[in-house]
Amino acid sequence: IKLTNSKLNFKSTKVKLFDMLDCAVKARMVSDVPVATFLSGGIDSSIITYFAKKYDKNLNTFSVGFDTTNELSHAKIVADHLGTNHYEFIINKDNVLDYLEEMVYHMDEPIGADPGFLPIFVLSKETKKFNTVVLTGDGADEIFTGYDRYKLLHYGNFLKHFTFSKSSNQILNRLNMMKGKSIMESFFEITRVFEKDEILKLGFKDLKPDFNKYERLKTNNLNKIQLFDIDNLLLKDFFMKSDKMSSAFGLEQRTPFMDKKIVEFGLSIPIIHRLRGWNEKHILKSVARDILPESICKRRKHGFNVPIDYWFENTLGVRLKELLDNSSHNLYNSNYVYELLDSLKSDSSSFKSRNVVAQKLWTVLVFEMWYVRFM
Repeated sequence: IKLTNSKLNFKSTKVKLFDMLDCAVKARMVSDVPVATFLSGGIDSSIITYFAKKYDKNLNTFSVGFDTTNELSHAKIVADHLGTNHYEFIINKDNVLDYLEEMVYHMDEPIGADPGFLPIFVLSKETKKFNTVVLTGDGADEIFTGYDRYKLLHYGNFLKHFTFSKSSNQILNRLNMMKGKSIMESFFEITRVFEKDEILKLGFKDLKPDFNKYERLKTNNLNKIQLFDIDNLLLKDFFMKSDKMSSAFGLEQRTPFMDKKIVEFGLSIPIIHRLRGWNEKHILKSVARDILPESICKRRKHGFNVPIDYWFENTLGVRLKELLDNSSHNLYNSNYVYELLDSLKSDSSSFKSRNVVAQKLWTVLVFEMWYVRFM
């Protein structure tokens, strides 16, 4: 990726980005079969769907939701606004275990630690019944600063010089963790699933990635973090996993945001146009406001809010206990996993939020499912 600094003003940047997105989608609509889109109701997939509809008046769109939330309503608003043929699928406490077992099988490796991959798996499986090629909105968050960690690290790089008293506020505690660390070391500390003491409790050594390549880049700190995400979390992790899931059903995914010209242009945009105060993806939201319903543009970023804490109180918790009780390995300290399960039931204040605890349990569950099937 060639790193440059754009000199365009905000208005010119917005016009250029709009045209580049149009071209990227148009190029990826070329196919011998109809092309559909995954539509979450967020601005990324909605923007892609807007341009796709421009080139296919009979466009199919596909969304997935859960039994505990009504996320599907946002996608329906966009589908109705654009006039697509819209399909919805639901993951609930009764079918989640079957879907998860099948996903782990197709992964081949114990690498499904992100619960957000389950909805992608379900979308891939169900969409193939209608289409064989889809466009997705993946990549926009990494290019246009869509994650909270970018805001925290960008502003925290200045605030870390101050000391905050120990607090129940996660943001302040994370700022304290950044003190005395480089930007890449800070990035690692605030994005890890298990804390260092938890890694040791499980019986493992605490390992860290090699950030030297990114520390040496002659660019701003925000770009360093985004490039690390693009190289490692997106290209080597996310796309590898999503390709496994879509390929399992013969579905081809195409990602217009990952067009090389868009990636390079996005990273060249001045930070103030990407990140305006606490408002992430500022330039992309400005594009969205011209083409999408206001309620979608004003909606706070959610991603796939997978209700794994609720599922662990039901089928997933039961399955994890079965696997632990019958485990034939001694690879880690399972007593700590039982503690995490109990804390989820009691909502103990000695642990972080329910979602954080559930994320740890999900990581263990995916590993145990994989181990039973393949080892």
